[in-house]
Amino acid sequence: MKFLTYLGDVVDLDDIANIPIKLEAIVHTMVKTCRFNGATRWHYSNLQHCFNVSCICKEQELKLACLLHDVHEHLIGDIITPVSRHFPEWKVQMDSLKHSIDVRIAAFFGCPELVDPAVGKIIKSYDTEMTSIEAYTLLRNPEKVFAPPTIRDYEIIKVKNTVMRRKFKERLRRLI
Repeated sequence: MKFLTYLGDVVDLDDIANIPIKLEAIVHTMVKTCRFNGATRWHYSNLQHCFNVSCICKEQELKLACLLHDVHEHLIGDIITPVSRHFPEWKVQMDSLKHSIDVRIAAFFGCPELVDPAVGKIIKSYDTEMTSIEAYTLLRNPEKVFAPPTIRDYEIIKVKNTVMRRKFKERLRRLI
Protein backbone atom coordinates (compact mmCIF):
# COMPACT_ATOMS: atom_id res chain seq x y z
CA MET A 1 0.00 0.00 0.00
CA LYS A 2 1.49 3.32 -1.10
CA PHE A 3 0.64 6.92 -0.26
CA LEU A 4 2.27 10.34 -0.37
CA THR A 5 3.75 12.51 2.35
CA TYR A 6 3.26 16.26 2.58
CA LEU A 7 6.47 16.69 0.54
CA GLY A 8 5.22 14.32 -2.16
CA ASP A 9 7.47 11.41 -1.22
CA VAL A 10 6.05 7.92 -1.74
CA VAL A 11 5.57 5.81 1.38
CA ASP A 12 5.31 2.07 0.83
CA LEU A 13 4.25 0.24 3.99
CA ASP A 14 5.49 -2.99 2.40
CA ASP A 15 9.00 -1.47 2.30
CA ILE A 16 9.37 0.25 5.67
CA ALA A 17 13.18 0.10 5.56
CA ASN A 18 13.05 2.65 2.74
CA ILE A 19 10.39 4.97 4.08
CA PRO A 20 11.55 8.56 3.56
CA ILE A 21 12.11 10.29 6.90
CA LYS A 22 12.11 14.07 6.46
CA LEU A 23 11.81 16.48 9.33
CA GLU A 24 9.67 18.96 7.40
CA ALA A 25 7.12 16.25 6.55
CA ILE A 26 7.06 15.13 10.17
CA VAL A 27 6.48 18.56 11.70
CA HIS A 28 4.01 19.63 9.02
CA THR A 29 1.77 16.59 9.47
CA MET A 30 2.05 16.32 13.24
CA VAL A 31 1.36 19.99 13.89
CA LYS A 32 -1.87 19.69 11.92
CA THR A 33 -3.02 16.54 13.74
CA CYS A 34 -5.01 17.39 16.86
CA ARG A 35 -4.88 15.33 20.04
CA PHE A 36 -8.02 13.67 21.44
CA ASN A 37 -9.50 13.39 17.96
CA GLY A 38 -9.98 17.17 17.93
CA ALA A 39 -12.25 17.30 21.01
CA THR A 40 -10.02 19.92 22.65
CA ARG A 41 -10.82 23.49 23.72
CA TRP A 42 -8.26 24.72 21.18
CA HIS A 43 -6.08 23.08 18.54
CA TYR A 44 -3.48 21.12 20.45
CA SER A 45 -1.23 19.17 18.13
CA ASN A 46 0.48 15.81 18.37
CA LEU A 47 3.70 17.73 17.75
CA GLN A 48 3.16 19.80 20.90
CA HIS A 49 2.29 16.62 22.81
CA CYS A 50 5.62 15.02 21.84
CA PHE A 51 7.45 18.22 22.71
CA ASN A 52 5.78 18.35 26.12
CA VAL A 53 6.45 14.68 26.88
CA SER A 54 10.14 15.34 26.28
CA CYS A 55 9.95 18.38 28.57
CA ILE A 56 8.62 16.42 31.56
CA CYS A 57 11.11 13.57 31.05
CA LYS A 58 13.61 13.67 33.91
CA GLU A 59 16.29 11.50 32.30
CA GLN A 60 18.37 13.55 29.86
CA GLU A 61 19.31 10.44 27.89
CA LEU A 62 15.62 9.66 27.23
CA LYS A 63 14.44 13.12 26.18
CA LEU A 64 15.08 12.44 22.48
CA ALA A 65 13.13 9.18 22.60
CA CYS A 66 10.26 11.01 24.33
CA LEU A 67 10.33 13.71 21.65
CA LEU A 68 10.12 11.04 18.93
CA HIS A 69 7.75 8.62 20.65
CA ASP A 70 4.73 9.35 18.41
CA VAL A 71 6.52 10.43 15.23
CA HIS A 72 5.20 7.30 13.48
CA GLU A 73 1.82 9.07 13.59
CA HIS A 74 2.94 11.41 10.80
CA LEU A 75 2.61 8.36 8.55
CA ILE A 76 -0.20 6.28 10.06
CA GLY A 77 -2.24 8.82 11.99
CA ASP A 78 -3.30 9.01 15.61
CA ILE A 79 -5.97 6.52 16.62
CA ILE A 80 -7.45 7.35 20.01
CA THR A 81 -6.88 4.67 22.65
CA PRO A 82 -10.54 3.66 23.16
CA VAL A 83 -10.85 2.82 19.46
CA SER A 84 -7.69 0.71 19.35
CA ARG A 85 -8.71 -1.11 22.55
CA HIS A 86 -12.11 -1.84 21.04
CA PHE A 87 -10.40 -3.83 18.26
CA PRO A 88 -7.71 -5.92 20.01
CA GLU A 89 -6.69 -7.94 16.92
CA TRP A 90 -6.31 -4.77 14.90
CA LYS A 91 -4.35 -3.15 17.76
CA VAL A 92 -1.77 -5.95 17.63
CA GLN A 93 -1.27 -5.33 13.91
CA MET A 94 -1.06 -1.55 14.40
CA ASP A 95 1.43 -1.93 17.25
CA SER A 96 3.60 -4.08 14.99
CA LEU A 97 3.42 -1.46 12.22
CA LYS A 98 4.22 1.34 14.70
CA HIS A 99 7.22 -0.61 15.97
CA SER A 100 8.53 -1.19 12.44
CA ILE A 101 8.24 2.50 11.66
CA ASP A 102 9.82 3.39 15.01
CA VAL A 103 12.81 1.17 14.15
CA ARG A 104 13.27 3.22 10.97
CA ILE A 105 12.86 6.51 12.85
CA ALA A 106 15.25 5.40 15.61
CA ALA A 107 17.91 4.52 13.05
CA PHE A 108 17.44 7.77 11.15
CA PHE A 109 17.72 9.99 14.24
CA GLY A 110 20.30 7.84 16.05
CA CYS A 111 17.95 7.06 18.93
CA PRO A 112 18.06 3.33 19.78
CA GLU A 113 16.24 4.08 23.05
CA LEU A 114 13.06 4.66 21.03
CA VAL A 115 12.72 0.92 20.37
CA ASP A 116 14.16 -0.44 23.64
CA PRO A 117 11.28 -2.24 25.44
CA ALA A 118 12.54 -1.27 28.92
CA VAL A 119 12.79 2.38 27.88
CA GLY A 120 9.38 2.09 26.23
CA LYS A 121 7.79 1.52 29.63
CA ILE A 122 9.42 4.68 30.97
CA ILE A 123 8.33 6.69 27.93
CA LYS A 124 4.80 5.31 28.31
CA SER A 125 4.69 6.56 31.92
CA TYR A 126 5.63 10.09 30.78
CA ASP A 127 3.18 9.83 27.87
CA THR A 128 0.37 8.77 30.22
CA GLU A 129 1.16 11.58 32.64
CA MET A 130 1.20 14.15 29.84
CA THR A 131 -2.09 12.78 28.54
CA SER A 132 -3.64 13.38 31.98
CA ILE A 133 -2.22 16.91 32.12
CA GLU A 134 -3.58 17.58 28.63
CA ALA A 135 -6.98 16.08 29.41
CA TYR A 136 -7.45 18.21 32.52
CA THR A 137 -6.43 21.31 30.58
CA LEU A 138 -8.03 20.75 27.20
CA LEU A 139 -11.14 18.59 27.64
CA ARG A 140 -14.52 19.12 29.24
CA ASN A 141 -15.30 16.71 32.11
CA PRO A 142 -11.95 14.88 31.98
CA GLU A 143 -12.61 13.22 35.34
CA LYS A 144 -15.18 10.99 33.61
CA VAL A 145 -12.40 9.17 31.74
CA PHE A 146 -8.95 10.24 32.97
CA ALA A 147 -7.10 9.94 36.24
CA PRO A 148 -5.90 13.29 37.58
CA PRO A 149 -2.29 14.14 36.73
CA THR A 150 0.35 13.73 39.41
CA ILE A 151 2.50 16.55 38.02
CA ARG A 152 0.77 19.76 39.04
CA ASP A 153 3.27 22.41 37.95
CA TYR A 154 3.33 21.86 34.18
CA GLU A 155 1.11 24.17 32.18
CA ILE A 156 -0.31 23.42 28.74
CA ILE A 157 -0.39 26.65 26.79
CA LYS A 158 -1.86 27.59 23.45
CA VAL A 159 0.97 27.80 20.92
CA LYS A 160 0.77 28.88 17.29
CA ASN A 161 1.61 26.10 14.86
CA THR A 162 4.50 28.08 13.38
CA VAL A 163 6.02 28.53 16.84
CA MET A 164 5.55 24.87 17.72
CA ARG A 165 7.24 23.77 14.50
CA ARG A 166 10.25 25.94 15.31
CA LYS A 167 10.42 24.83 18.96
CA PHE A 168 10.21 21.14 18.03
CA LYS A 169 12.99 21.47 15.44
CA GLU A 170 15.19 23.41 17.85
CA ARG A 171 14.69 20.83 20.61
CA LEU A 172 15.40 17.98 18.20
CA ARG A 173 18.65 19.63 17.05
CA ARG A 174 19.75 20.12 20.67
CA LEU A 175 19.00 16.52 21.60
CA ILE A 176 20.57 14.78 18.61
